[in-house]
Amino acid sequence: MPTILCIDDQKAVLITMQRFLEHLGHTALTSSTGAQGLNLLRRSPDVQLVILDYQMEPMDGMAVAIAIKNSFPIMPILLHSGNAHLPERLLSFVDAVVGKDSPIPELISSIDGLLKLYAYRLRTAG
Repeated sequence: MPTILCIDDQKAVLITMQRFLEHLGHTALTSSTGAQGLNLLRRSPDVQLVILDYQMEPMDGMAVAIAIKNSFPIMPILLHSGNAHLPERLLSFVDAVVGKDSPIPELISSIDGLLKLYAYRLRTAG
């Protein structure tokens, strides 16, 4: 069962995502800050995907995504944001973007695809 880390500063979103991911059969870890999420990721070698919000304080989603890619270059990041205007530079640090208002099947498809991407990267990492 894959482990997925969800980082979002809104507690209600974290609770909903945790229940949703567990319903899909995944183990869900949650964090309400970017720094806490990075620490949790460092201590949790089983994580195979990070679902990340963009608008967070004090460390926004771009800073978190850059830190993840620097320390865990094969880790897929799904940006799950309600912000329709994302910085172009951010898109080079994430593997997929799904809006918080997107249909559930789109979110499920993105999660499944990114878990497969992680498995592929893990097999081919040299």
